[in-house]
Amino acid sequence: MKKQIIFLCIAVGLMASCTSLTKIFPKQPRPFQEREFNSADWKNGDYQTRGEMLNPKLLEQIRNFKTNQSDQIIELLGKPDQITKARCCYSGRSGQSGEVDLWLYYVETKNWEKDANTNLKKQALKIYFGDIGGISSKVGDRDGNHDYFPAIGYLKPLKTNKL
Repeated sequence: MKKQIIFLCIAVGLMASCTSLTKIFPKQPRPFQEREFNSADWKNGDYQTRGEMLNPKLLEQIRNFKTNQSDQIIELLGKPDQITKARCCYSGRSGQSGEVDLWLYYVETKNWEKDANTNLKKQALKIYFGDIGGISSKVGDRDGNHDYFPAIGYLKPLKTNKL
């Protein structure tokens, strides 16, 4: 019993020293290098790898999916890091709830305001699934309010009396 307690104390001490070593010698960031999108690299990569692959072509590809094609998005990007709800553009119109499903894929992108190789911006690729068949995507803050007001799916034009 005494040997087990001594062994446990040594194990806890080693774990505590390893944790403090990572604080003393933090991991050095690698340079940010834009790259072509690759599904396998996206799924297995860290947040910076994902950020390096973000481009307008990928966002357009996501926007071309329909709401009922979420399995194809999972095939392309893997499971999202977070699934939540957000209010969207047609809140309260035509009896719609205004809440849509929101998938977040965490990324780290260049911070254009600072040295991009040492200061990466923590963001998320946000995919909004509209109630009426549309998908919209954007890159934005990872935390906070995720409400977004793009044109998702079909919106009925407003009737006015003006010519």
